[in-house]
Amino acid sequence: MIKKNTLHIFGGGVFVEYALNIAMKQNWKVVIRTGQRFLDDLDSIEQNKEVKLLSSNSLTEIMDSGGLPASGDVGISFSAPWIIPKNIIEKFNGKIFNLHNQPLPRLRGCGGSSWNILMHEKTLGCTIHQLTPEIDGGDIYASKIFSVPEDFVYPKDYDELIKNKAKELIEEWLPNLLETGDPGTPKDNKDSESDYWPRLNTEIHAWINWSWSIGEIITFCHAFSYPHKGAKTTINEGIINIQEVSEHETNKNFHPYQNGIVYRIDNENLYVAHKDGALKIKKYSKNNEDMKIRLGDRLYTPMKKLEESISRRIQYSPDGEIFDLN
Repeated sequence: MIKKNTLHIFGGGVFVEYALNIAMKQNWKVVIRTGQRFLDDLDSIEQNKEVKLLSSNSLTEIMDSGGLPASGDVGISFSAPWIIPKNIIEKFNGKIFNLHNQPLPRLRGCGGSSWNILMHEKTLGCTIHQLTPEIDGGDIYASKIFSVPEDFVYPKDYDELIKNKAKELIEEWLPNLLETGDPGTPKDNKDSESDYWPRLNTEIHAWINWSWSIGEIITFCHAFSYPHKGAKTTINEGIINIQEVSEHETNKNFHPYQNGIVYRIDNENLYVAHKDGALKIKKYSKNNEDMKIRLGDRLYTPMKKLEESISRRIQYSPDGEIFDLN
């Protein structure tokens, strides 16, 4: 059977394999362009001799080697590690798209489920839109809107739900596009209805501010918990990352000066004073396992760490290294 056109996939992650399987069933050729940070995830695809897998930190280098798009070809991005420039977008004559794992136009940018938790967002979505030089701009061609169950607490719960819904979206939309060339009816991705949220990194941004309310601290800890290391703070000369925390019922009244003081320890649980009540830290990790936490020790975050967490804006390079956008 004669091969049809080529599906050009940019990026990595689980969605690459979903799109690849759809394309191969329809006898399309596939070229995958990715950065080094995705190579481990694409190891099984690398063994597929029918797929051209190209990896480089430079998108320019791997465009020509993979073949420029021909008439009828389609491009799709799944967390592409580069900002795809206008001159490449134009080569697809409007047939290049992006999967965004948030509802557009409402939630543009990165940080995903951590921002959702911080903002108490319970109505989420995933979106396929036309790729343009504007971040998460371009007309919307397909989307799914869904509710998050009330008992979902951690990013891992949100991420699994979003992944499953996004898979359904790809499987509903992509086959028809490859078969007919028709992406569907475009819907305006209105700038006037959009919010943008920057990328987050647990090592840089997850420092707890002990002046927040007890509810704000708990929500913050949830937002940086599983599958991440957890929100963090210092104690003695070390750092702890908090994975599981809840409000502890108490009839005690604490002054703000007592915020962060460990006033009880039992079965490895830490009971921490707060002006709004008390926190029960049920699971945490220490950066130094030899570090001892004693009654009367205080959890606190140096002002320098808090200032850094709100001032640093970061991006990842194609090889996974962090660099500042400031």
